[in-house]
Amino acid sequence: MIKRMNRPAWFIVPYWSLFLVFIILPVIAAIFLPLGFLTGLLGVNIGGIPGVDNTYAFGFFCGILFVIVLIQIIIFKKNKWF
Repeated sequence: MIKRMNRPAWFIVPYWSLFLVFIILPVIAAIFLPLGFLTGLLGVNIGGIPGVDNTYAFGFFCGILFVIVLIQIIIFKKNKWF
């Protein structure tokens, strides 16, 4: 690839590292975006939030978030995005 572009290696390396940042950043954003939405949705102080009376609701919710992250990472690894 470097020979084909007729540019020295010191010229290519910064662009390659920038390319890697542009690959990894959307993957990280795709993992945290649904988590932020769900925690923001259940963090609203209104009546009718599910699990208010249950003492294990917080642990259950954290478990659901953990499972969501695991599923996303498995999908990303399977498609070789991460």
